[in-house]
This record gives sequence, structure tokens and C-alpha cells, in this order.
Amino acid sequence: MNGIRQFIAATLIFAATPLLLKKRYIPLALVILMAYTVHSSALVMFPVFVAAIFKPWKKITILALIVFVAALTVYVSGQDYMSDEYASFDDGANPIRVVIALIPTFFAFIGRKKIAEKNNYLINICVNMSIISAMMYGVAIFTSGVTVGRLPGYTGIYNFILIPYLCSEVFDEKKSERLRLFFILFYIAYFFADLMFI
Repeated sequence: MNGIRQFIAATLIFAATPLLLKKRYIPLALVILMAYTVHSSALVMFPVFVAAIFKPWKKITILALIVFVAALTVYVSGQDYMSDEYASFDDGANPIRVVIALIPTFFAFIGRKKIAEKNNYLINICVNMSIISAMMYGVAIFTSGVTVGRLPGYTGIYNFILIPYLCSEVFDEKKSERLRLFFILFYIAYFFADLMFI
């Protein structure tokens, strides 16, 4: 039930993305607060959106991401709300998840010049969300896979916009075909690996 509630909160916030694009921050904040009534982790999206609105790969963006990750690490490390029994099986997120989360970010970095040239505000946000997902998984390795390891559910969903954009708008036709094939095969393999090993 906890996972279902968190998924509902994530979809509510994702559905409010047009508010972010129109820079209607007060209604967006109200949506986040509404999602908070479903699952308390929704509050993480306040600092996430602040970090995500800058252009990718700029110094200010990198600084905002570093500050966010540092604050998240300090916050989670200082929490003492898990029982010993609950904490005993929370040994952090699997490092493979970080690698998986970095795949869209890697291709966005390769195509960063084209992305910067087009300067699509939604795609800029999606690139930053992809980076944030990988960073949150990185924090989850050393802190809590149960608490932090589930937070990328809020940000990883933006890869459903980023990946098709990378395949159709960033690379030439031949590379795009290869990229599509790579993503299809890679995520099928990841799906089965996730069921059995991760």
C-alpha cells in the first residue's frame, strides 16, 4: 500500500508538469501539498523542482544539484525513525540502479550541444530530472534503499519524455535507429535482471 500511495503522489506531481512549464509556481506548490496528503515523500519535489529549472550542465545547475544531494544525504543520515527490525533489511540501493539511471543522462550529455541549441524548457527539466534520479540512487547506496531508493520514482518518470526526444531530435537518423534498438534491448534485459537479481 505504501508503494501504491507513493506512485499516486508521483503521478499527481508529474501531471502538474504543465504548471511548471508555465511557471505557475503557487498552483504547482498546491499540487505538491495535495500529493503530500497521499504520501509524505512528495515534499522532496520542492527542492527537486528548484534544482531542475536551470539549464542542464551549467555551473548554477551543478551547484544546485550538489546542494540538493548534500542536503538529502544529511537529512536521511540524521533520521532515526526506522525500527531495528525494519532497518535490518535496508542495506541501501543496489549500485546497478545508479548505472541504469545514468544511461539517459549519458546520452543527454553526448547530445548536450543539440539540446542546448534547441533550448526546449521541458527537455532541459527532463535532463535535470534524469541527473537527479541517478544522484538519488547514489545517495540511497550509502543511506537507505527503502526511503531514498524510492524517491527516483518522482523524477525517473521524466525519462519517458527524455528518451524518445533523444532518439528523435538529438541524433541523426542512423544513430537514432541504433539508439532506439539499444534502449529497447537494454530495458528488456534490465526488466528481467530486476525481477531475478537486483
